Amino acid sequence: FAAPVGSANRIEDGRRYLDLHDSDLDELCVDASQLNEVILPPTLCTLKLHGTRPARVKIDATGYGHWLWVWATGRVPQVRGLKRLRGLRIDAVERVDLADVVRRFRGLRHLQLLGSPGTVVNLSALAELPELRSLLLVDVYGFTADEFPLPSHWPSLTSLVVGGVPVDVARMVRTNF
Repeated sequence: FAAPVGSANRIEDGRRYLDLHDSDLDELCVDASQLNEVILPPTLCTLKLHGTRPARVKIDATGYGHWLWVWATGRVPQVRGLKRLRGLRIDAVERVDLADVVRRFRGLRHLQLLGSPGTVVNLSALAELPELRSLLLVDVYGFTADEFPLPSHWPSLTSLVVGGVPVDVARMVRTNF
């Protein structure tokens, strides 16, 4: 479902809102570049964001995104209101600062970064996500094996996929995980 401008949209005090809280959607693809706030239904599992926007979009989601996956392209989406976000997937990663990801999404349990290739910095910040259950890093660079957190940092980790990463990182993962 792509959400066009329509009856669920409103403008108040010059701010644009997309209010879908009464719908039964489980997946939504939206261009957030013209929105200030998106109000999601409690049934939503996947939010795919596209568009470019310098300001941060407020996302109103049940449980601060506890059950929600956000998909984006290129970079970390500039959203607020998702401090318990379940999963984040970024395709065609350009550059991702994982310290920023950890700061904004403290409850993150699933992280998928797919580059073409892309750059990831501050990988060691992922050690601050003890609830992390799955991590996928494909075709991303910019970090070393010394920065890769040890298994003890992620007691709940059940899935780890690395491919197209620096050779020393691949060796470290194979040895320690």
